[in-house]
Amino acid sequence: MNDQVANSQRPFAGALDGSAAVVPRLAGVPARSFPWLGAGIRLFILPLVSALVLVVAHEWDWWVGSAVLQRTDDAYLQADLTPLAAQGAGYVRAVPVRDFQKVKVGDPLVEIIDDNYRVQLEQAQANVAVAQAAIENIEQ
Repeated sequence: MNDQVANSQRPFAGALDGSAAVVPRLAGVPARSFPWLGAGIRLFILPLVSALVLVVAHEWDWWVGSAVLQRTDDAYLQADLTPLAAQGAGYVRAVPVRDFQKVKVGDPLVEIIDDNYRVQLEQAQANVAVAQAAIENIEQ
């Protein structure tokens, strides 16, 4: 009988004498039968994630546009909104109404700078005065 412990019974015998180290195994964990399995799974996940990113990027507008709360009836908007159109040209001085504010008949919507209109009014009044003077001349 030998009093020394055999190399196979020492926990890290290879590390002490310079030979290859023996890594202890956990109980109940089987040895890997396919050493390339981990790399194969990673290489499978990479194109899968890439494809998912491409689908989300390509279909983003469709997903946002098909939200649950959007409702249309043959693409017509059902609301009590009145579009406004300008009947006269000019620069806007102020807009006393806010977005989506309810207004009543007679409420001012837009204030326009009236310098050009005052000049046109004075010109028209002068033309009326000239026409009246011409009428008086003809009557005499």
